Order: sequence, then C-alpha cells, then structure tokens
Amino acid sequence: TLPFLDNYTNTKHQYTCLLCQKGFNKTSHLKVHWRKHSGERPYHCTWQNCNKTFTRSDELKRHERTHTGERNHSCSQCEKKFTRSDHLKKHIKTH
Repeated sequence: TLPFLDNYTNTKHQYTCLLCQKGFNKTSHLKVHWRKHSGERPYHCTWQNCNKTFTRSDELKRHERTHTGERNHSCSQCEKKFTRSDHLKKHIKTH
C-alpha cells in the first residue's frame, strides 16, 4: 500500500492529503496529487531528444501534440486550428 493511503482524514471529501490537506473524492485523484509531493513523474515522452516527464497521462498526450503538430480543435468562423480546446475557446471570444 502507498504511504499516502495508510492514513487519511475523513472529511466532506473522502480522502485528504496528509501533507497539504487538499481533499479528494477518489483515491486515484489523491494518488495523482501525491506525485506533486513525491516528485514521481511516471509518464515519459519517447520522442528522440525529448526528456520531458509528466505526472499524468493526459499531460503527456497534450505534450506529444507539440511534436506531431496535431490540431483537432478548429474555429467554425475562421477555420483556425488549435491543439487544445481551451485555446480554441479563448480564440472564439475574439470574434
């Protein structure tokens, strides 16, 4: 068992980080959060000459788009494309 799950505080959130008291509803969310304290970065970019690592798989996937140039989010008004949906949302406000 992982050290951060041995003892947890029961609050309105079911699980609370013992180091910073941040609350979570799921142990999986606490586990991901714990990586901020432990420094664990299990997701590694496999592109040549890129040594970046990440705490979450979605962060790695987002990063990989910088290598592939993949842009799946496009503006319906001007066809400009973006790698991230939040960047598209910000752009749409400019129209």
